[in-house]
Amino acid sequence: FNVSLFSGSVEVTGVRIDGDDDNQPFLTIARVRAEVSIMRAMKGEIAISSLSIEKPIVNFRRDRTGKTNLPRPGYAPIDPREMDEDDGKPWKVEIEKALLVDGQLNADIETAAGIMQFALDGLLADVKRAGGGYATTILAKSVGRRDADIPLGELRGSAMLTNLADLAQIAGAKLH
Repeated sequence: FNVSLFSGSVEVTGVRIDGDDDNQPFLTIARVRAEVSIMRAMKGEIAISSLSIEKPIVNFRRDRTGKTNLPRPGYAPIDPREMDEDDGKPWKVEIEKALLVDGQLNADIETAAGIMQFALDGLLADVKRAGGGYATTILAKSVGRRDADIPLGELRGSAMLTNLADLAQIAGAKLH
């Protein structure tokens, strides 16, 4: 964990989030780096000009009964928008741009016929503020089933997320 108050950068390496599978973590991230505004943080605003997430690997599993390996928090997560200061105003969270580099998603789904293995490799996602929303581009070098050797090739897509003042409100966004 590395924080530089002078430059306003925060860097975390070796992130690991375990799920309900003792053999493999649910999520690992090689490095997360954020450039933040210290002055705005002092006013109760989290302003991230740049967020980069390097080499995230998600390993999702679901067994025949529907049980997954998703992490189960032992506490109620805190929504930064609901954190109050002395003046009673919620914190404001803004992210200007985010970049996910060299991501990987593995999903093992158990059925009565066996385990289907899906994979998405070489994921690149770029999200940038544009007007009243965010322009989004997603690329993946390889998508397919690995248990049956069914490659689907590359994935390329772009979209505009509108009705979105900041990424903390992504649940209410509209996709175009």
